[in-house]
Amino acid sequence: MKLYLQSKSNLIRLVILIIPVILFGQDRSTIDSIREFENKPKPLPLLPTGPQIQDDFGAYYTKLKYYPEWDKDWRVGPYADVVVRFDIAPFQFIFWRGTNYIPHWVTENNIWYNNEFTETWETIGSSEPMSDKQCRYSHVRIIENNRARVVVHWRYALNDVNYWIAWLDLKSDKTAKILLK
Repeated sequence: MKLYLQSKSNLIRLVILIIPVILFGQDRSTIDSIREFENKPKPLPLLPTGPQIQDDFGAYYTKLKYYPEWDKDWRVGPYADVVVRFDIAPFQFIFWRGTNYIPHWVTENNIWYNNEFTETWETIGSSEPMSDKQCRYSHVRIIENNRARVVVHWRYALNDVNYWIAWLDLKSDKTAKILLK
C-alpha cells in the first residue's frame, strides 16, 4: 500500500480509517475506503498573492496566507511579506516567506517566476537563499515607497541546508564570530 500524505489532517483521516482494521480484523468496507482514500490525493493549494485589484503603484507589508496547516507553523506578525503592485499591469512582485523572500513576478493567473540569485558551493551542497527554509538570514524591507519609485531591500546569506554560511572570514567578520558562538 503506497500512501501519499500531503498534510497532518490527511494522516489523521488515514489513522481513523486504519484503527478499525487493526482492532476488529480486516473489514472489507474499511479496506475499500482506505484504497479510495489513497487514490484521491488532495490538490495542492495555489501559492498566495496579494489582492487581485489594479490599484495605485506601490509596495505594502502584508501576511500572505497559504493554507492553515502551513501557516500555523510560522510565528510571524501581520507584516511578514512584501507585495509590490503596479497601476498599469495586473501582475505583482512578491517577497513571500514561503519562498525564502526570493522575489517573484506573479502574473494575474498565479504563475510565479523568479530570475535566480547568487549561490556558491563551499559547504555540503549548494549555499543559496533557497536553503534558508526558516528565513533565519533572509529578510525584506521597504526602503522607499512613493508614486514614482519603490525600493525594496532584500538580504540573504549564502547558507547550506544546515545553516552554515559559506566563505566566512573568521579574522575580519564580526558577524561570523557571533554566528559560530
